[in-house]
Parts: sequence; C-alpha cells; structure tokens
Amino acid sequence: METVSNLDPVLSRALSIDGQVDYEELTRLLRELRRATATGDELLRCFALVHVSLVKNLVAFADKIVTTTPSDPQSIVAFQIAVQCMVNLMSNSKTGKEMFANEHAATITRWLRSVDDDKSINYVSAALLNIDHVHGLDDVLTIPEFACSLVEAGIRGAEFAILLLQNILETKRFLQLYTIVKEEKKPFLLQLLADSIGRLPIVFLEEIHIIANEFKKICDNMMSSIPSVSPLVASQLALFLEILGSASCKNGYSECLQEDAALVVSSSFLLRGIHECIAQKSDRESQKEAFESVKGDNKEIKSRPFYGVKGDLIRLLGNLAFAHKPNQDRIRESGVIPIILDSCKLDGENPFIKEWSILAIRNLCEKNSENQNVIRLMDLKGMDPTVLHEFGFTMTEENGSQIGIAPIQKLSK
Repeated sequence: METVSNLDPVLSRALSIDGQVDYEELTRLLRELRRATATGDELLRCFALVHVSLVKNLVAFADKIVTTTPSDPQSIVAFQIAVQCMVNLMSNSKTGKEMFANEHAATITRWLRSVDDDKSINYVSAALLNIDHVHGLDDVLTIPEFACSLVEAGIRGAEFAILLLQNILETKRFLQLYTIVKEEKKPFLLQLLADSIGRLPIVFLEEIHIIANEFKKICDNMMSSIPSVSPLVASQLALFLEILGSASCKNGYSECLQEDAALVVSSSFLLRGIHECIAQKSDRESQKEAFESVKGDNKEIKSRPFYGVKGDLIRLLGNLAFAHKPNQDRIRESGVIPIILDSCKLDGENPFIKEWSILAIRNLCEKNSENQNVIRLMDLKGMDPTVLHEFGFTMTEENGSQIGIAPIQKLSK
C-alpha cells in the first residue's frame, strides 16, 4: 500500500510541465510495484486499481516517454517496468483487464507502433493480449499500421505478440488480419495458421476454403511463369501446400477439400508443370542430395524456389484421392500417375517425397481398376520391385512380356 501511495505523487511530478524526472527514485518505486503485483497480492492489486489516479498517471507517464521523451537507457527501462506493472495489474484480474481495455486501450495500442526495442515490444504485446481477452482488438485490427506492427513484432520473435496473434487466429479473426497486412508479412501468418490447424479441432473451415482458392489462383498464374517464380510467391505456395496437406488428412477438412474438383485439377497440372520445366536429376544426384539433407548440409538446396513443393503436391493429391473415385479419375486423366511413380525415390529437395508417393499410389489404386491398368501398362522394368511392395502391390509377369500389379497376399499366421 505504501508503494502505491509513494509512487503516485512521483508520477504526478514527472508529468508536470516543468517537472524533472528523477529516474532513480521513479524506477525504484516502479520496481517495488512490479514486485508487489507479481506476487499475486489481491489486496494490493485491488488497492492499486481503485487508486484511479495511479493507473491514469502510470499510463500517462509511459505515454509521455514514448511520444515526447528522447530515447535514452533510463527512460526505456522506466517505460518497460511501467508496462510490466500494467500487465501484472491485469493478469488474472477481469476487473484490471476491463479497466485498461475500456479506458486505455487506444493509448496502449499506439505504443506498439512507436517502440522499437524487443523488450518493450514484448511487454506492450503482453498488455494488448490481456486487453484482447476481454475487449477484443477488432477496431485496431482494421488499421494497417497497427496490423503490420503486430505481425512484425511476431516476426521479430516477441513471445507475447505471437501469443496474441494465435489468439486472434483461434477466435476467428485470421482473415480480418490476413487481408490487411502487406504481402511480405503474410507468410508468417500462414505459418501460424498451419501450426494451429495441426493442433486444434476443426475450427478453420472458412479459412481453409479461402486458402484453397488462393492456392488455385497461384497455380493458374504460375503455369505461365515456371520456373521463374518470385521468392515471395514460392514461399506462399509452399505454405499454402503445408496448410492444405495438413488439413486434407483430417476428418472435417478432408471432405470439404475432396469436393473441390478444381483443386485436384490445379494441383495435378502444377505438378506436371514443375516436373516438366525443372531439370530432372539422375538417381545418383537425388541420392547424393538426400544424403546431404540428412547430414544437414542442405542450405543451398533449401534456398531453391520449389524446395519441398513437389513432395507436398503429391501428398495433397494422395489425400484428395483417398477413398474418392472421382478424384482418383481426375488425377489419372491429368496424366500425373507416371510422375508420382517416378517420384518413389529419395530426393534431398523434397523430404519424404518417396513416402508421399507410395501413399498416393496406394490411394489412387484402391478400388480403381482404371488406375491399376495405367500402372500395369507402363514400362516398370527399371523400377525397384521393393517400391511397389511398400504400397501394397507386387510386380507380376503377364503373358511373359508385360508388367502388371496385384494385391500382396497376406501371410497366414
């Protein structure tokens, strides 16, 4: 209680027109308040919150530092501790959150666009996260400067900015934020969405629909520009594929995506375009790059514009074909089954492409005699028989000349 009573007049003097800020005394008192509020002393917290002039002066002092005081180590430290005090007053206190949200949200949101050191950015983000829990930041999310500042804070690694962005995604405001930020910041949001889809229940159906449409647009545009594609577009494409690949294997999302015939066609033709326009490596080259990738010597490989894209396209097509004959037929008609078969090998540029190809062939052939015939009529004499064994088929001589496939018989116990 004494800390609150001593701090308020010091803050008032610091805010006066001619007041000289005694940073030594002020910082000492702010540290005492931070320590006291961090211990969970509810009596002290309540006393501080009802001490309206303290909260008002605390916010006004931090705002003065941000907007008028030239940056120096003392003022920056004082600002950081002041914001930490605000966060402590809000933490686990609905009353505290509502007070700051209703009376000081506009001021605090402005700070995110004004501070430039990582610690200050993180502390301001923590304050905004508390405010968002009770008030929501929908109004400021429509301001491009704020939206970009928040995403930039996440890109810089501010822990509470990332938590705030995750909260925005999980409360159905992803599209609101995604549509307003600059193109170069969108990949970070897409990565957060990909992470959320992997660990949360089916809550992003609208987002998945939008992502699928954006992906199809990129596919259509890229068909005229392969292999010269900007790094930004290549990055977005890779993230779209990561999201769609992850979603297409989860019940709820998969049914929605499987009904999108255009998605199947666009993915198939992009796979053909990449396969035909990018120089194919020999088996020796592929194995060498795969070995380098396992050792971690793959920085140059990872920098290539289509790193991982071919494998992820095959993964997506395999998932879209699962127990879905119309999609099995569409993929066959697009002519990519030979490409998928040819991809059943190690490839340092496409981690797990062999496994995704094996799974895709299995899903394409299951209960689909037409697709089985395509493989039966192909010249597979140069293919390692163990590859076909891995996805549930074996190579058999037919009439002494052609290669066919037949289900592997299970061994009796």
